[in-house]
Amino acid sequence: MKKKIIILSFIFIASLLAMPFTAHGQVDVDKLAYESFRAAYFPGDDVRWQARMEITDRNDNVRTRELTILRKNVGDDRQKYYSFFREPSDLRRMVFMVHTRPGEDDDRWLYMPAIDMVQRITGRQKRNSFAGSDFTYEDMTGRFPEQDTFTYLGVDHLNGDTVDVLRGDPHDADLVEFSYYKTYIDRKTKLPLKGVFYTPGGDKHRTLTLEKWEMIDGHPTPIEQKAVNHRTGSQTVARMSEIKYDLGIPERVFTERYLRRPPVPWIQP
Repeated sequence: MKKKIIILSFIFIASLLAMPFTAHGQVDVDKLAYESFRAAYFPGDDVRWQARMEITDRNDNVRTRELTILRKNVGDDRQKYYSFFREPSDLRRMVFMVHTRPGEDDDRWLYMPAIDMVQRITGRQKRNSFAGSDFTYEDMTGRFPEQDTFTYLGVDHLNGDTVDVLRGDPHDADLVEFSYYKTYIDRKTKLPLKGVFYTPGGDKHRTLTLEKWEMIDGHPTPIEQKAVNHRTGSQTVARMSEIKYDLGIPERVFTERYLRRPPVPWIQP
């Protein structure tokens, strides 16, 4: 019995050490939110993966999306993304490219090959549906913690994992379709295991969940995520495969010239 108590004490202490605290012993919510953001979106210097999305509406009709996604970190806090669509046929060769800019509106381009047009996506549009799925454009590259005010709600458990729960309130409510959200952060990996977005009336608007993750090249890596739209009854499951870090993807790949001329060597599986 004494041995069991000692083991549990060590586990409890280790759990506390994983928590960021302020000088006054309070949970540093801004640091915790930032660590979670980095864990989810910044592993490695660059990465390539294949993604398959299955979109199921409330009548169980299923649509799919298949795409290759490239991501490169630029400096400590900026990133560049390049998403190339393979399926379905009406979206084939469509490209979504992003240059993130903390504290400013990101640069976002959408190339539509069917009409050979490049569209710039504005700050308000980033909360729109990504390619008809239940994920938004912003979900694909992450929401900067600086855009929200966080409150620590306490400790919870999800599927046996200890999580810290934060509430996020947007600084500019006019730019988003939700009133506030809760994020459930795994204490071990710092990955956000769940995010629930609420309407002003307190009803659930959307729920994002991390269904599966694996350790790849030393990085806790999401391999299956789900987005549920509670208003429409639709849900999207995104599965990631062939994930490879630190390939040395050149920065020139993430330029406008490659919207119409995809960088074939870098997007091949």
